[in-house]
Amino acid sequence: MTAPTPIIAAPPRRFLPAIRPHWLLLLPSALILIGLFGFPLAWLAQFSVTPPGQQPVFLGPMSAENYTRFLGDVFYLERILWTTVRVSLLSCLLAVLIGYPLAFFVAQTRNQKFKAALIAAIVCPLWLNTVIRVFGIMLLLFDNGPVVGLAQYIGLPALQLLYNETGVVIGLTYLAIPFFVIAMIGVIEQIDQRQVEAAYSLGASGPYVFRRVIFPATLPGVLSGFVLIFCISIASFAIPQLLGGGKVPMLGMLIYRTANVSGNVAFASAMSFILLGATLISLAVVTLALNRAAGGR
Repeated sequence: MTAPTPIIAAPPRRFLPAIRPHWLLLLPSALILIGLFGFPLAWLAQFSVTPPGQQPVFLGPMSAENYTRFLGDVFYLERILWTTVRVSLLSCLLAVLIGYPLAFFVAQTRNQKFKAALIAAIVCPLWLNTVIRVFGIMLLLFDNGPVVGLAQYIGLPALQLLYNETGVVIGLTYLAIPFFVIAMIGVIEQIDQRQVEAAYSLGASGPYVFRRVIFPATLPGVLSGFVLIFCISIASFAIPQLLGGGKVPMLGMLIYRTANVSGNVAFASAMSFILLGATLISLAVVTLALNRAAGGR
């Protein structure tokens, strides 16, 4: 005769989801993020839709006039917005072309002391204020500076590198390179060297290995680094002001002047969200293009 099967009581039904302890670790950072980013962004959005001539009131009267004023004016679209996106993309592209080989060299350096010295040399400029670094660039690019003097010495025509778009591109590129290199070093170090050695053992050439093995493996890092430096470049206002002399109209500089000089905070807020939208669209287009290029290899 078999023993009766014991009856196990069902666990009590929970009407509320259980809160796991590890989720509580996110609570302080979430509150800080909401308090220091979420609420100010919501208040800025309220500013952007405040009708001209009125004081912003939370959930008060709203108007899209600040947005239509910008988006309906060819001067703002072509002269300001397009210049901002074009100069930022160009400087970021140059930063990638210069920073990728540099990051690859640092990541492949076997001497750890020399590698640490290289990383310190790359990071050192970040310890200085941006304005100080920009003044250092200005000393190099002045009409009587060493760069122009060297160009004239080797027979090149006189160069005008300050107070124009060229100076802004140089400054933004210089600003972006350390961030991109630091972001790429760890990615390149994680490349599976067995795949590289296998490609070489099968007779693949160096350019082919780079195109088919190394670059696809580092593409996520390239995208992450590009997103980082593009967000820094497109929102910059100190470099266009100093190296461009105020002659290169970029949206970050215009937002600063509109809010702090003209006192039109509502229009400056609207331009801030337009800049945010332009940044997201530009990043989406670049990401899609790079993914397609990598997929077609």
